Amino acid sequence: MGVLTRAASLAVDDKKAKDPEGGARNEKAVAHLLRIQDADFRKVSDVAHEFVIDLGKWQNDLKFYVDAVRAKKHEPDSAVLMQFDQRKVDLIDAAVQRLKTTLSPQSWAGLHIYINEEHRLHTRVFEFKAQP
Repeated sequence: MGVLTRAASLAVDDKKAKDPEGGARNEKAVAHLLRIQDADFRKVSDVAHEFVIDLGKWQNDLKFYVDAVRAKKHEPDSAVLMQFDQRKVDLIDAAVQRLKTTLSPQSWAGLHIYINEEHRLHTRVFEFKAQP
């Protein structure tokens, strides 16, 4: 959700700065793609931007932890890694909740359909099995 909509938002903002009419057309096109009302595009963009920032902080914290542990020639603690995983889930849940409460009911329903149908068709999930 976050990366796709944030990239689209940045592209639209860039286009608007160079060509206001073209940028407005792009914004409508992205809103249509995401199945949201035009007026809700900025709300989705704002949530996506905040999510990408929070996810970046999470990723930096995880990298710092793993690097620190490995510098001591140890393996990361699975309990700590599970806490990081839960924190990521909490970030996703918070972004979804913010979308639910800030978007119009029609836009939330449309975005929900987009994410769970079209977007998932083009997303691959890889499952890694832990080595015993």
